[in-house]
Amino acid sequence: MHPILNIAIKAIRKGGNFIIQNYDTYKPVQHNTTHYYKLINKIIEYSEKTIENIIYKFYPKHSVIHQRLCNKSISKKNICWVINIMDGILNYSKLFPHFCITISVYNRGNIEISVIYDPLKNELFSSVKGQGSTLNGYRVRCGVHFNDVNNLIISTNFLKALNMTNWIMFNHILQKICLSNINVRCTGSLSLDLAYIAIDRLNCFIGYKKTNMSFSVGELYVKESGGVILDIPINIDTNKKHIITFIGSSKSIKYLSKTLNIN
Repeated sequence: MHPILNIAIKAIRKGGNFIIQNYDTYKPVQHNTTHYYKLINKIIEYSEKTIENIIYKFYPKHSVIHQRLCNKSISKKNICWVINIMDGILNYSKLFPHFCITISVYNRGNIEISVIYDPLKNELFSSVKGQGSTLNGYRVRCGVHFNDVNNLIISTNFLKALNMTNWIMFNHILQKICLSNINVRCTGSLSLDLAYIAIDRLNCFIGYKKTNMSFSVGELYVKESGGVILDIPINIDTNKKHIITFIGSSKSIKYLSKTLNIN
């Protein structure tokens, strides 16, 4: 196993353990809302510090970025770690069990390692560029079980990215999805959704591509499992060309683009 991946796994498990220990300790109905969110911030900050300390213990010359703070830019000269301590913070605060921690490692500006950890289910999704993707140490392959086209489940971030500019496209795509009887999920944790696509719990992602830092962890995991990332331009009106991102197996993307009549 890659030595940096070993440390990433050690760190992310340590940080995840603290988050789970405090998962349902404080409930919003029992506390003032402001006080409750301050407690959550303290939990997040402590977990971030725990992960950072482990990284610096083994790699003191590497740089660390906290995605939550966006306090630095990714260095193109040395190795850089990006920590997202809570992808799905609203879910966590509402005790909705769908959130994860992510660590990505960049070498000269290119992502080389991604780790996604669901501390509730104790599921560890990891990938190294050129070496494939694993779930708890077992290799995974995207699209192996794509057989039942009548029970497709797709993930989207349309609802989170919704504004007046892209409302027309959202409405256009949503109508086609609903008319095709395709199940849609907008779960609030994009990294975990992309990990689920790689292991066939979800079939595809359709939505907007956000910042590279937000997408890159899940993208690498999907790519290394044999999945495809495809940006498709859509002409809905004459004024603007919209870009829709499809992430999934080649079979699922081909089927969905044909079904939704997206070229």
